Amino acid sequence: MPEKEKFEKVCPKCGSTDIRADGDFISVWDYCGSCGSKPPMGFMSFPEFPSKKIKSVQKEIRKKKGK
Repeated sequence: MPEKEKFEKVCPKCGSTDIRADGDFISVWDYCGSCGSKPPMGFMSFPEFPSKKIKSVQKEIRKKKGK
């Protein structure tokens, strides 16, 4: 049986994978442990990417941030 591909959440603002959860007794949402960013309104989670592509995703985020 092939191994399942692993995914990680990435902060679209800073590129960190230090994603943490917060919430109350009704719902849970993500926030970035590095920059404090929260997902856009209407979303409760950050985007997930295959672990093997994290470095290229982070590079792209830094590139866009530098503009």
